[in-house]
Amino acid sequence: MTAGPARPTCFLHMGPPKTGSSTISHFVEGNIEELERRGYFVPRMPSLKGRPQNGHGIFANVALNELEVDGTLKPGATLWTELEEVAANGEKHIVLTNEAFAFSLREPAKVDAILTFFERHGYPVTVIAYIRDQPSSLNSSYVQTQKRLYARQTFDEFVEEAAERGRVDPWRLLEHIIDNPRVTLSVGSFEKAMKSGLEADFARRIGLPDDAGLKPVPEVRNPNAGIKTVYAAQEILRQTTGTLQKMPSYKKIYRRFRKHFETLGWTDDAYVGLDQERYAQIREFYRDSNERFAKRFLNADWADLAPDRTYKRNVFDPERASQEELDEIKAVVDEIVTLIRRAQRAESKGGRLKFFKKVKKKAAAKLGRRKKKAPGAAARVA
Repeated sequence: MTAGPARPTCFLHMGPPKTGSSTISHFVEGNIEELERRGYFVPRMPSLKGRPQNGHGIFANVALNELEVDGTLKPGATLWTELEEVAANGEKHIVLTNEAFAFSLREPAKVDAILTFFERHGYPVTVIAYIRDQPSSLNSSYVQTQKRLYARQTFDEFVEEAAERGRVDPWRLLEHIIDNPRVTLSVGSFEKAMKSGLEADFARRIGLPDDAGLKPVPEVRNPNAGIKTVYAAQEILRQTTGTLQKMPSYKKIYRRFRKHFETLGWTDDAYVGLDQERYAQIREFYRDSNERFAKRFLNADWADLAPDRTYKRNVFDPERASQEELDEIKAVVDEIVTLIRRAQRAESKGGRLKFFKKVKKKAAAKLGRRKKKAPGAAARVA
């Protein structure tokens, strides 16, 4: 459904993950002047630097730190102050977009804090969510956890954990939004929106006419992680301990790993953890839930929104790889593992990792001239 623009509204796009959230954030950021001219306020995040790096997720993450139970700001609040000023004026719609809200809106305390804040200023809240067929969503999400060195688990373990936690079940994902009288839910099929134009679909959901004139923005997104990237990441995780993303030096280490898998061309051969049997099992597990949701909120059959697909498992097999490929992967793994171990030792003593030139020089010597130019144009959303 599309909320009309007559009354100032907060449009809160929550993703969830792997449903084109980066595309939408980039589209909004690229049209921020036109949106402002039409009466929409979009927070400008200093970290974006021309591209949404984190979108508006920080507002979701700090909601309980900055908002009192009555919707007022806590002493020392720094991020929600800008929204307070705009909402107090009550003249502009507010657009917040980031998949971090998918996690925050599963916490009753955060849901209440955010809604109470906007209600205090007379703002209704429309939550926008796109729902995706689970097998492809799970495959994409798993690749994300591996390439970012998040989780030591197999694809099947990831699928089972997602089922237990309700990460991709629409009813559980939206349990605090569905039938909540304080919220308007605007939900769409990711597959259908991609076919018709995701950006245009989102624009309609925030109340803009089809002739609004928002410009298309060149697709910018993280490149897909191919089978070599996933294999190398799993080797790095196998040879290290601890929660890597909680390390102070994690971002530097990940950027170093990412530079390798992009420049070496490891993004070209997509990882697929699904075979046809596993695909069918996942579809069957969510079938009843999906059908009920599709009929109620999308006025369609789930099978029409997300027709059956054919999958063939595609993972890196070291037994079939050439010695050159194995040496290339080993050089990257050795360098990143060394950096992680040095960082952990330094950080345990209160210090920080320093990227010693000799580490990079040694790795470069191992990699030799095998690096090739990173792919230029980014692919469409997986």
